[in-house]
Amino acid sequence: MANANAVQLWTIRFSAALAPVPVVELLDVSRLWGYGLLYPALAATWATGRWQRRRQLARMRDEPDPGPSTTRTRFWGGDAATGPDEDPFEPSVSDAYRSPAGAEEPSGVPLGTGCEPSIGPFGDAREPSIGPFGDAREPSIGTFGDVREPSIGMAVVSVPHQRRDRAMSNLVGSIKNESIDAELRIQLIQDLVDLGGRDMAMRLSPVARSSNVDVEVRLEVAEHMGRFSVEDAARALESIAADHTVDAKYRLDAASALVDCAAGPAGIALMQLVTDDSVNEYVRHSAAHALRDVHASAASMALRHLANAPLVSVRLRIICAEQLAEDSVIDAENALWRIVKGVESVMDFHLGVDAAEAMYGISPDVGVEAYSVLASDECFHWFGRIEAAYRLGRIGLRDGYDLLSDFARADHVEEVYARAALERLFQLEVDSGNE
Repeated sequence: MANANAVQLWTIRFSAALAPVPVVELLDVSRLWGYGLLYPALAATWATGRWQRRRQLARMRDEPDPGPSTTRTRFWGGDAATGPDEDPFEPSVSDAYRSPAGAEEPSGVPLGTGCEPSIGPFGDAREPSIGPFGDAREPSIGTFGDVREPSIGMAVVSVPHQRRDRAMSNLVGSIKNESIDAELRIQLIQDLVDLGGRDMAMRLSPVARSSNVDVEVRLEVAEHMGRFSVEDAARALESIAADHTVDAKYRLDAASALVDCAAGPAGIALMQLVTDDSVNEYVRHSAAHALRDVHASAASMALRHLANAPLVSVRLRIICAEQLAEDSVIDAENALWRIVKGVESVMDFHLGVDAAEAMYGISPDVGVEAYSVLASDECFHWFGRIEAAYRLGRIGLRDGYDLLSDFARADHVEEVYARAALERLFQLEVDSGNE
């Protein structure tokens, strides 16, 4: 027996022709029987394959060319040949019901255009006849049948509509399925509306109004509905904006989108967000700003409400008061005075000083008065009083210097506050000298 290792090298190089060699050598089969039967078997297999291929090519050559196929251009409805709103099976409707067997053909019908095959009086099948356009008509029940059944054409017509309705219902159900990722459903909505158009968008309207569906999906459906029906989109967005089970930021998105559809309901939804104490204060502030696109006086009212709301943080109240000054300076000053006069020792002194600074930006005279009130208020934090006096000195008033000097020399003042007042006084002297 030949050495298998010696055979391995050249069998790899010439594997196409010598693949059976290691089989024969390693199995210790007689070379006469091995090579004598293996190669003829391979040759017979190759010849059989060639013969089958030639038969297939000959059969394809003899077949007639298929007719031109029409390409569908719509997701629902007809194709390029029948038009976008026509059904390709519509011609069969006219022949849905046939006249009973045995009825006489109308006069004037040319020869060879008799009725379709039907059941005769004695159960015998009549010969089929050719229709006026060369098509074979549908069979109908004979004279002994009480009810005429619709032709096959009617069944063919009803199938596409049934399939369309069933497919749409299944797709709407899959969009409502909470087990599917929301991003995938949003992408599905985009594709379906692009392909199905208005019909598909309107079928998705129950999804937009259902509180059991993710709000991101509801907003996406409402947005696409707005492309075809503004009224339906407005109703869907209004239901989202008024749904208290929805997160406040999504309610704000729905109300903001509703501004383009219906300004009245949008203003009501935005004002509800502004006055709802359970909503995040920054969402309420954004809703007040969105009201500017609906009604300026309503936006001013919303900002005034937030600037005076005790449950809103002082920092946001100051911001709302500054923005309110664009519409009503008096209302802004009143809101800031409530902050300045309501400061206490437990309050962050920076907020009181910032409120006085905002008042000085709105009205300098009122701002100077606010600084003076803070600097002389014994309930205010000492660091806040020192900062207010320093701001008075920066403005150029002598009262700031006098107050800082009094704070530094006062006997009842703790040493840490006296030192802070003295440092601020030196800083003020340096600043005024540089100027």
